[in-house]
Amino acid sequence: MPPEALLTLLRKTLFRQIFQKGLRLDKTGKVLARRRSKYTWHLRRQLCKTERMRLEIIA
Repeated sequence: MPPEALLTLLRKTLFRQIFQKGLRLDKTGKVLARRRSKYTWHLRRQLCKTERMRLEIIA
């Protein structure tokens, strides 16, 4: 769940604020959360969830 301040945002705005501004690709193509992102905790949480889902699909 996002913080209360983000609950009323439109989905497109939410994705732009959190994901487009907060994520980056490294040289190997891995997706990483930017260090100075305002929503680092939420980004890391979502990345962990998607990784778990990916592992469940593979197994």
